[in-house]
Amino acid sequence: MYISTFSNMPRFQRIYWSEKFDWKEYSRLYDRYAKSSGNFYVQSASALIGSAPLKRDAKAIDLACGTGVLTSLLVEKYPKMGILGVDLSKEMLALYRRNFTGQIKTSQVKAMQGNAEKIGRMTKEKHDAVFINCALWDLEIEKTFSGIAKVLNKGGLLAFNLPSLVLGREKGFVSFIESFFRQELNSTAVYRRISMDYAKRALEKYGFWIESMKEYELRLSRQNIGLFFELLRYRWPFVFFPRGMQYEKKLELCKRIFDECYKHVPAGGMKDYGFSFVLRKK
Repeated sequence: MYISTFSNMPRFQRIYWSEKFDWKEYSRLYDRYAKSSGNFYVQSASALIGSAPLKRDAKAIDLACGTGVLTSLLVEKYPKMGILGVDLSKEMLALYRRNFTGQIKTSQVKAMQGNAEKIGRMTKEKHDAVFINCALWDLEIEKTFSGIAKVLNKGGLLAFNLPSLVLGREKGFVSFIESFFRQELNSTAVYRRISMDYAKRALEKYGFWIESMKEYELRLSRQNIGLFFELLRYRWPFVFFPRGMQYEKKLELCKRIFDECYKHVPAGGMKDYGFSFVLRKK
């Protein structure tokens, strides 16, 4: 079994950098799913925002913003907040801009395309908070934290979340998917695990200390899980499958596995668990 840490992430897990990744279809499905009732991203973002109170007129970055799940919640809670949305994908940002047309016209919301790991080179403005919702486990953590430290004001907040599974607690919905794929592919691979001891050393290295770490619980209906699987089948071919396997075959096999996995989802849906971290810059 391969266990990765903050500083060691296998190349095959660099999902969004692959030339094969279908950003156009993925972005469309992501935006549709992100607007569904009780979805994974909204529940996770709500818990994250609730753990990091800010001033009404604060300036924040939504890093790896997608089509704007977290931005939407911030705009609702803090109508005077200035928000910069950053994402790697031009397709995601096209939908992000469409979703916040009014706020972009008034300059409350801005959008910028770029690699989250290089945020320190993308803007010279200082911000009061940086949020990363459901994305940190796809990034090189030390590069990302180093950049974030450069764009935060002294005393500013870095808020991010991680599924319990990433911290080695094998329970809930995300763990269920990983276990099912490992069984179907006869694999011992895991997507990613993060050592808390290593995490604390890495955070201190870039001038952060942990202000809070809160566990949260969310529940997904069976119907919502079905929608989620339609999205995830574009992502998971880059996780467990052999590098040499053709991408088209990975997609086909991935869809079949998710179809089979859905048959095992209870009628009442499933719970998942995660942790919201709030870090303070020294």
